[in-house]
Amino acid sequence: MANTTPLLDHYAILNMARPASPETLFLAFQFEMLSLGALPVEDVAARFDQVFDAYETLKDATKREEFHRLWDIEEKRKEGEEAARRREERERRRRGGGRGGRASRFIEILDD
Repeated sequence: MANTTPLLDHYAILNMARPASPETLFLAFQFEMLSLGALPVEDVAARFDQVFDAYETLKDATKREEFHRLWDIEEKRKEGEEAARRREERERRRRGGGRGGRASRFIEILDD
């Protein structure tokens, strides 16, 4: 059975750009840990787990490479879904479910 858990963006969790040096990674981790004090008590544990997991993944070269590989796969999957959605929309318009006429053809050209 496929894993249906969404892949979290560890760089976004740490509020940093991809890629980052080990020093930048550590500083971002420290900053996010310090910012936990501003959260409501009931949110701290979940946020701590996210930040710690992101840091543990990105600081280890092997885990980071695996994360990048999975992230690239996920991005390609999303791009494929978006392309399929656009194709379905164009086909729906061609069958008469869209605006019809010149406007429909104009939108098809823009979509391509």
